[in-house]
Amino acid sequence: MKKTILALALLALVPALQATTVTISGAASGPSVFLPDGVTLALNGSLIRVGTLDIPGVASSFVEFGTSTVKRFGPGLAARDGKIAGAVTNNGGEAEPGAPIDPNHDSQFNGDLVYIWIYNATTADPLAPQGLFRAEVVAGGSNTFPNNDGPTGLNDGLTNLLATSFLTAIPIPGHLVQASVNMTGDNGTGNATGGRFVLGAVPEPSISMLAMGAVMALGFRRRR
Repeated sequence: MKKTILALALLALVPALQATTVTISGAASGPSVFLPDGVTLALNGSLIRVGTLDIPGVASSFVEFGTSTVKRFGPGLAARDGKIAGAVTNNGGEAEPGAPIDPNHDSQFNGDLVYIWIYNATTADPLAPQGLFRAEVVAGGSNTFPNNDGPTGLNDGLTNLLATSFLTAIPIPGHLVQASVNMTGDNGTGNATGGRFVLGAVPEPSISMLAMGAVMALGFRRRR
C-alpha cells in the first residue's frame, strides 16, 4: 500500500518537474504600473499575460505562456500597490524531442524572448488601458525562455527576470496613446528610483465612431 501511495505521489510530481517557470522578481521599491495619466496606479488583480511574439514587434502574434496579476508587494508596512512580481508556470509540461508542438507544452517557447502584456482589468479586455513590453538582458541575466534540458523531460528550467528588465514597449494597433516604460524615474509610490510602466489607451467609443464616420464620408466624396 505504501509503495502504491509513493508511486502515485511521484507521478503527480512529474508534471511539476517538467514545467518551465518564469519568475518576475520584484520588490516594494521596484517599478509600478500606471494608467495612461501617469499618476493613477493600475488596479491590483489586473491581468498580466506572460508569453512571446511569433513575429517580432507584431502584437497580434502574441502567444501566451501563463498569467499573473498586478499586486501589492513587499513586507509589512513597506508593501506597495501596483507591482509586477511573482512567478508564472506552464503546467502542461514539455513535449519530448521529436513530438509535435502542442500549445499546452512549454517546448514551443524554447529560447524565445519573454514579453509581458499588462491590462488594467482582470481579463484581456481590448478596451482596457494596456501595454506590451519586451524583456532585455540586464546585469548578465536572461530574457528568454529556457530550452528543454534533454530526453528525460525533467527539471525543464527557470528564467529569472527583474521587472526592471522590461525596457521596451511594443506598439499595439488601434491605441490612441501607446504604452511607455521608464526605469530611471520616480514611480510615484514613495520609491525615488523605482521606475514605471505606463499603460496606453484606446480611443473613446465616440471618438472612434467619429473617425470612422469621417473616413466613410471621405470615401463617399471620392467615389462621387
